[in-house]
Amino acid sequence: MNYPLLFKPLQIRNLCIPNRTVMPPMSTQLGTPSGEVSDAQIAFYQARAAGGTGMIIVEFCCVNQSSGQSEPNQLALESDTHIHGHKRLVNAIKSEGSVACLQLQHGGAAAKRSLLKTPTTIGPSNIFSRKAPNQLICKGMSHTEIEAMIECFGHSAELGLKPVTKPLSSTAPMAIYSPNSCHHAAISATMFGAATKPGGWNSPAVLFTE
Repeated sequence: MNYPLLFKPLQIRNLCIPNRTVMPPMSTQLGTPSGEVSDAQIAFYQARAAGGTGMIIVEFCCVNQSSGQSEPNQLALESDTHIHGHKRLVNAIKSEGSVACLQLQHGGAAAKRSLLKTPTTIGPSNIFSRKAPNQLICKGMSHTEIEAMIECFGHSAELGLKPVTKPLSSTAPMAIYSPNSCHHAAISATMFGAATKPGGWNSPAVLFTE
């Protein structure tokens, strides 16, 4: 076998991943219109966990729907109303022996305008329409707005990891915490469109352990 460790457990501090296979985040659009986890979504991920995947990175979860929702029925994690569904999802994944991973996201310039409550999309810098060069289609964020967005990511991370205990260690661009429940593996926070959109933004990845 060319990869003898592929199906061997991987220990990361207090977290044990049963094997080295990882399911990347892929949108299902099975969430509710308000961004909550649905029964169909739970069934979808539980089936993948039952198939033997070591870690499942759940599809992108918006930290601020009003300015960053990327598609209809996208998951969100902004308030306590979203927590119950995420806990059910994680319990379903864990019941099959897999590790749940949460991807936090804000649509940035690639957010779906028809779903937003803001006049334009927002991002690290102004973006104007190629067809109408004077038309602003993405508003560059001020320093205050950037700080507020950082708070959104942090707040969503706290909600996804309630209750959170003291940090085990903290190093940029990766921080490791020890939560007791809900999503307990890695959280990769991204500003969608960084690779393809001007002014795109990638945030650091955050790794959490049980």
